[in-house]
Amino acid sequence: MVTARNNNGKTRWAAALVAAALGLGTVSAQAIDFFDWGAVNTPVNPAYVQTPPLSDANASDIAAFLASQQAAGKTTAVQVRAGVTLSAATINTIFNNPSVPVKYVFSDYEGPNSVAQTTTLVNQLAPTNFGTRQAAGTSFIGNYGLAPIPSDPTQRTGPTFTSGNSSVNPYLNAVDFRNTGVNMSAEALYPGDASFRNPVTGDSTAPNIRSALFTLPIQRLSLATQNIGAGQAHIPFVSRFNNFANAALSNGTTPRTDGAGGTQPAFNTLGSNIGVNAVAGQLLSRNDFQALVLHYKMRGASTYQLLDPGVQGYTVGQYESDALNGWNDSQSGGLVQNVLNGTNGRVATLPTTITFNGVRQTIEQAGVVYSAVTNDNAGSVGLAILVSNLSNTAGPVTFNTRINGATLSFTSGTLAAGSHSILRFTKVGGTWGSPLSDPAFNDPTLASRDGVGIPEPTALSLLGLGALGVLGRRRRKA
Repeated sequence: MVTARNNNGKTRWAAALVAAALGLGTVSAQAIDFFDWGAVNTPVNPAYVQTPPLSDANASDIAAFLASQQAAGKTTAVQVRAGVTLSAATINTIFNNPSVPVKYVFSDYEGPNSVAQTTTLVNQLAPTNFGTRQAAGTSFIGNYGLAPIPSDPTQRTGPTFTSGNSSVNPYLNAVDFRNTGVNMSAEALYPGDASFRNPVTGDSTAPNIRSALFTLPIQRLSLATQNIGAGQAHIPFVSRFNNFANAALSNGTTPRTDGAGGTQPAFNTLGSNIGVNAVAGQLLSRNDFQALVLHYKMRGASTYQLLDPGVQGYTVGQYESDALNGWNDSQSGGLVQNVLNGTNGRVATLPTTITFNGVRQTIEQAGVVYSAVTNDNAGSVGLAILVSNLSNTAGPVTFNTRINGATLSFTSGTLAAGSHSILRFTKVGGTWGSPLSDPAFNDPTLASRDGVGIPEPTALSLLGLGALGVLGRRRRKA
C-alpha cells in the first residue's frame, strides 16, 4: 500500500486531481464511486476516489484535504488501516463536521480482534455527523473481509484460510457483520486467494485453475448480495490475481518489485505444472478480468475496491482502466448498462448452477457461469445475460427458468472454451423471445492468459507522489 510522508513522518495530503465519480447507475441512477486501495495518493484514472489513510498524526492534514474535496464537489472517503486507533479528538475533527460530511470509511482491521476493533470504531462514529448519515443510509462504513455471508461454500476445506488470504483471519460471518454495526459488505474476492478452493489444493471440482479463479469469487459475492440489508453498500475488495500466502498456487519465485529486495512466490504460466494441473493459459486475461467485474456488477455490487494489479508488467493505469471498462461494459457498447438504465433496472437472478452441454452442474464444476439483469420498461422489457465459459470445453448453455414474470426457455449456440458472450432478450407476453447474441470481452490485445501472477505487495505506481513525499509501503497481511 502507498503512504506519503513528510520529513517528520506525518502524512501530507494535497488536493487530488480526481474528477467526480461517473454516474453509471446499476439498480439506481445515482453516481458510482470507484476505489483503488493501492493508489491512495493519486489514482491514475480520474474516475477513482482518492481515499487517504487516517490517523491521529495526520488528522489536520486529512481534514484540509477532505474540505478541498467537498469544495470541488468530489466524494469524501478515508481509510483506517490495521493497527490504527483513532482518538476522540480525531473522530470529532474528521467525522463531526456537517460542512464536510465523510461518505465512506474503509477500515482494515484484521486478525482475531477485527470484529471487536471494527465495533469500537462504529461505536465511536455513532454519535457524530457520520453516524447520523450512516443511520440515514447516506454514509457507509465497512471492514476488509466482513460481509453478511452466513456460511461460505467457496472456502477451502483444509487449512483455516477462511476470510481473506491469511490464516490469522477468523471466518467473519453474517452474525459478525450485524454485531459490528457496519453498513457495507466488503468481502475479499481475490482470484488466487488462499481462502478459495482450487484444483491445485485438491478441494475443487473445477475443470482447470482459471475457471476456479473466476467462478468462486462470483459465487462468494452472490452470497453477500443475497444477505445484505436494504440500503447497505456492497463494495468488495477485488483484484485480477493475488496468491499471497497461497503456496499451493506457486510454481516458482520472482524478484520483489516494491523496493524491499528478495523474492516473492510466483504463479508462472510458462513454468512447471503444479501436480497434475496444467498452468499454461491459466491466468485470467485482461478480458477475463473485465468480464469478472461486470459479473460482480450484474450480481449486486455497488462498486468495487481494487487492491494490487497482481500480474507482472500489468500497470496500475491498465488495471484501473480494465476494471472501469468491465463495469461499464465498454467493449460491447454498454449492452448490459442499456438494460440497467431502464425502468427498475436490477439484478435478475443469482444462479450457482448451470446446464452446460446438457448437464446440470454447479458453476464451479462446469467452469461456466452466467449473470442476468432485467428491467420493467413499458412495452420493451429487457433481459441481458453475460455468459462466461472458462472451461476447457466448447458447448451450449441451456436456460429453463422464469425471470421477471416470464419464461426463459433457450439454448445458446456453441460457446467456445475461454469465451464470453452477452445474450439479449425482449419480453413477449409470458416468454423471453427475440434472442440476440453478442461476443463480449474478446479484444485480441487483452486476450493473453499467460504471465506471472504475484501476491501483494506488488509494484506500486509512483505517479503523483513527487508532490506528496517519499513512497512508503504497507503489507496487508502479517
